[in-house]
Amino acid sequence: MPFFGNIEKANACTISINPSFNEFRDSKGDILSDNKARLCSRKSLDKRDDEELSTDDAQKVYAACLNYFQNNPYKRWFNKINRFIQDIDSELSYYDSTLVHLDLVQWATEKKWSECKPIQKELLKICSPFLKELLDQKKFNIIFLNGQTVVNSFIEKISPLDEKEIVLKRDGKKATLYFGTYKGTRVVGWSRYLQSQISNEAVKELNQKVSKILKEINQ
Repeated sequence: MPFFGNIEKANACTISINPSFNEFRDSKGDILSDNKARLCSRKSLDKRDDEELSTDDAQKVYAACLNYFQNNPYKRWFNKINRFIQDIDSELSYYDSTLVHLDLVQWATEKKWSECKPIQKELLKICSPFLKELLDQKKFNIIFLNGQTVVNSFIEKISPLDEKEIVLKRDGKKATLYFGTYKGTRVVGWSRYLQSQISNEAVKELNQKVSKILKEINQ
């Protein structure tokens, strides 16, 4: 999946690790039927794995990505980060095409990323150039980096960032905020992965810290 949402209209983007395998299955673990499918598949395009996509096929894939949040988005994952971003800037949202989501790795993995260590480096090596190309082609106002893995890869493969260590009083755990620019675009990130086991109170405090950093930078 190259992107989630309207990359043509979006003013900002979020970046996480890779798509969830739950993009393709329901709450019971069954593969989504055609009428509930969130994205194009080779099945919906009537293409075998060894067949190349035609220009028409590629256009269908592109359109499905553009319209992802108007179709059947995986809200259990996206709503949490959407709320986080809206608390920073109420004018940004996946659901009105002002915010788009990108990933370090465009391939979904059936196992969680932490369980894919044997292939992590290879996937990042293969997929990072595509992410960089998207960021070079599309001019965003701001880029949000979700979690330490994303931050580390961004610093290594795209651009250095400054950092500031903080302690979240809500859970007593450390976190690091990252900030900088990439080709004139503001970049801000945080070490705590929002979809991990982090309490709502800690997420709220982290949000306040990120908002404060951005206000200081923009003054």
